[in-house]
Amino acid sequence: RTRSSQPSAAAKTSWISLPRCLRGCIRNLSAFDWRKKDEAPGAVKASDPFTGLNSRSFMADTRIQLEVEDWVRRNWMSTEFGMKFSRERVKLRSGGVFDFDAVSEDHSIVATISTSGSKTSGGKNAVGKILKLRSDMLILTMVDAKRRVIVLTERDMYDQCEKEAAGGRVPPEIEFVCALIPDGLRHRLVAARSKASEESSGGAVNS
Repeated sequence: RTRSSQPSAAAKTSWISLPRCLRGCIRNLSAFDWRKKDEAPGAVKASDPFTGLNSRSFMADTRIQLEVEDWVRRNWMSTEFGMKFSRERVKLRSGGVFDFDAVSEDHSIVATISTSGSKTSGGKNAVGKILKLRSDMLILTMVDAKRRVIVLTERDMYDQCEKEAAGGRVPPEIEFVCALIPDGLRHRLVAARSKASEESSGGAVNS
C-alpha cells in the first residue's frame, strides 16, 4: 500500500489556521538544506543561514571587542579611577550573581563596558544596543557598591545615554563615562564591526 503525497484535508485546515507569520517562518526553514553532503561531521558552518554572518568575521569582531574591553579595564579605568580593576563575579541583592566587566579592587566601583555605537551601519538608531545598556543598568542597580558605572567607548552612544539621563529615563545611581581608546585599537574595532555588519545585511533572509 502506497501513501499519498498529497496532504489530507485535516492537514490543510491546520496549515491555514496557523498565523501568517508562522507559516512564513516554516517556509523559510524548509527552504534550507541543513544536511550538506560535503560537510564534515562537527564542521563549523561558513555562515549562519538566518543572519548570513560569516563565522570567522563574527569571531574576529568578538575578539577585538574583548581586546578593547581588556584595554579599557587595565589601562583607562586604572588611570581614571586610580585603582586596579578586574572582571569579577558579584553577588546581587536579589540572591543571584553576575559577571561584571570591571570591579575595583576595593569593590567600591562596579562597571560594565560597551563598545557599541548609537547608530547602525545604515544610520538608524541601534535599538538592540540601547536595550542591552538598559539591561546593564538594571543589573547594576542590584549590586551593593558606592558607584555603578557604564563605560562607553563611543562618543555618540555616550551622548545618547546622557540625553536619556537628562530626560529622567535612567536610574539616578547610574553613571556614564566615555573612555578614549588608542587610534589603532579603534580602527580595528570599526573595521571588524563594519565587515560583520555588511555580511549580516547581505545574507539576511527575506520573508
